[in-house]
Amino acid sequence: MKKLILMAVAVVMVAFTGCKGSSESNELKECRDSLTIALGELHALRFQQMNDYYKQNGDSTGIDKAEYLKGFKVVLSADTTIKGKSFIAGMQAAMQEMSTIEMMEKDLGITRNAYFNAIKEALSADSLDVDQQSINNVITPLFQKVRELTAENDPEAQKAKAATLAVLAD
Repeated sequence: MKKLILMAVAVVMVAFTGCKGSSESNELKECRDSLTIALGELHALRFQQMNDYYKQNGDSTGIDKAEYLKGFKVVLSADTTIKGKSFIAGMQAAMQEMSTIEMMEKDLGITRNAYFNAIKEALSADSLDVDQQSINNVITPLFQKVRELTAENDPEAQKAKAATLAVLAD
């Protein structure tokens, strides 16, 4: 009889513990759902700010939401192995440099493909024998020289230069 009472108490305790655990699980699920929704709204606000920025800076159409979400999903779908993380790191680096890449194409005539191939070549070595200051000392004068030579070959820049020289000559 004593064993039967102890078993009954144990069953009741397990039943109450199970109920309490499931209500905590429901509360936790609801909190997670609410947090997820709030985080989604925060990201949507960031998207809207980015979209407004694009519209104010020359891209009147803004960002295509479907394409934006497709890109976002690609990143979230990447595997979490070193290979997947490496893929994401490459995408992140390219995205951070996108405005520079666009400027290089427009102002300097350096194509995306040429830039990619230069990166690929530099990374083909097992290690780099260069430091930040040394490479900056190479890039800065080359950057200026390419700008100068590009301007010399640009008909609009030549017209502007001629107009400036004409004003100065008067």
